[in-house]
Amino acid sequence: MTLKKLFIGMMVFALVIGGASVARADNDRDDDGRKNEREARLVGSSLEVHITDSGKVLVRGAKVASVSDSTITATTMWGSAVMNWTITSDANTKLIRRYGGASAMNEITVGDYISFQGSLVTGTASPMTVLAKTIKNWSVQKKNATFEGTVSSVSGSTFVMSTKKDGNITVTTTGTTQFMKNSATATLADVTVNSKVVTTGLYNNLTHTLDASKVVVKIAEPEAMTKEGTLVSIAGTTAPTTFVLASGNTNYTVRISASTSVLKNNWLSATLSSFAVNNKVRVYGVVNADNTIDATVVRNTDL
Repeated sequence: MTLKKLFIGMMVFALVIGGASVARADNDRDDDGRKNEREARLVGSSLEVHITDSGKVLVRGAKVASVSDSTITATTMWGSAVMNWTITSDANTKLIRRYGGASAMNEITVGDYISFQGSLVTGTASPMTVLAKTIKNWSVQKKNATFEGTVSSVSGSTFVMSTKKDGNITVTTTGTTQFMKNSATATLADVTVNSKVVTTGLYNNLTHTLDASKVVVKIAEPEAMTKEGTLVSIAGTTAPTTFVLASGNTNYTVRISASTSVLKNNWLSATLSSFAVNNKVRVYGVVNADNTIDATVVRNTDL
């Protein structure tokens, strides 16, 4: 049977052998046809059919009617006119999701909208049988993505995070999910309400869910700063040791390690044995929430 005979009598289609398109006839639309087109466009697919005189086929916006191990049946509708397709696949067929990334036949379900490209197969029970080179599932809107936000609730291995751009996202974790607290290894127990998190995984744009491969809990790192004040007391003159610095209305416990630089006012090296109570001292280091300072530099401006 020739391609021309296949389409004789299909009044809503205009087929031009040699690379033409099948066109819609607006006057023949019915409710099902309108619904089909609306649904296809909602998931981002156009609705069109292209067939060349060499039997190459490109179809967009076909609605899946059934799925087996390697075969899909699907329909394209323009008003009351229906084209039924049988799409076969083999080891060379590439299946992809709407946003890219590999898909599989078991991800395709009845009601999904697909596009496919391939070649017409002759001598089959269905005249519109295509061996697909590629099949794109517009209804599977999954993609690898990273989100940053704040945890609003936690339930078992699932938590909800609130993001500025994408709203609420439900994050599902498994035994293979990697947890980090900044750069340190962490666990699901470190994910708590109000935690700042960065999540990475497979995101479903339709359900706003993320199958997380990695969750990073962001902890604000203490900032290094300078504190200047009066020496109140000193525990010892050999590192590691501590001394108490009165700065403003706060007493800070300054921790001196073997790597802390101890200096005079002129920036030359000094020893802690030369420090005395009431000396003016400047300390540069990380100030912690418990009013301790991990000193990098200690400078006695009275020396």
